[in-house]
Amino acid sequence: MSGSESVQNEDPLITFPDGDIIIKSSDGVAFRLDSLILRRSSPVFAAMFSPSTLQPTSTGYVINEWIDLPESSDVLDTVFKCIYPPNTLPYIASTDFSLDLWRAIVKYELGNQSLVGEVDYYLTNLNPPLEAWAISVRAEHEGMRASAASRFLRKNDDFLDEKFEMFEGIDVITVLTLQRLRRDVHTHMSVVLEATNNTFWYCTKHRQAKGAASGNAWESLHVRLRPPGPPLSTKCEGCTSLRASSRADTLREQAKDYLDSLLDAAIAIDAAGGYGNAPGLPVPSVEIDALKG
Repeated sequence: MSGSESVQNEDPLITFPDGDIIIKSSDGVAFRLDSLILRRSSPVFAAMFSPSTLQPTSTGYVINEWIDLPESSDVLDTVFKCIYPPNTLPYIASTDFSLDLWRAIVKYELGNQSLVGEVDYYLTNLNPPLEAWAISVRAEHEGMRASAASRFLRKNDDFLDEKFEMFEGIDVITVLTLQRLRRDVHTHMSVVLEATNNTFWYCTKHRQAKGAASGNAWESLHVRLRPPGPPLSTKCEGCTSLRASSRADTLREQAKDYLDSLLDAAIAIDAAGGYGNAPGLPVPSVEIDALKG
């Protein structure tokens, strides 16, 4: 489905009666525009509509003939409305149309933040992670691919539940690599999660009580203490205290840093096309591994 088929926008097409250039879309719609604003919006447009390409007249510059662009009128109208005041936010009705816009952004090196931001948000957040990843691979959208891979790697859903039609045109090794990455990421994550579940921390009151109490008295509290220290949570296992511990904070930050580095490494492997093209996944640090007791 093309962008022109996917958009239902009743706003009139942008045009400037006193514009000095005329651009025609692939479906035959003509846009009369001001070339100066276009030149300032993109280095590609700056070269395309430089004064040397325009015919001087008594009132300024007029293009010798229409400039034909391969994009549909919907795509061009959306782009131009973002570029020209009042800089209207793009209306995006489908994934196909958002991809058409993304290709125009890349092709013409458009830096309009409203346009780029809206398209990125639509592609990255409004599609299921695996579908967004497949779209990004085909579109060669590196930022979207990294974001989609990160979302997918955090999921626990069965990979086989997905519709494999979405992988059409993607090398099977690339798909299987992503599947292996998620398995390995969750294996590594389980080490940290297990450590968190099996380690306990005590507030000052209960730590002191343990020192003064006999073994049996302390056991009656139904609380276990396992070395070497606090878990990733600072909730006391002997009461409802949420008092902080510098040791707990340190280990929590170490675990967060590790999980971040784990996802970053997995995303890098996916982007590189496989395990052999990038550094491997990091293993849990000694401190985090020791949490298992």
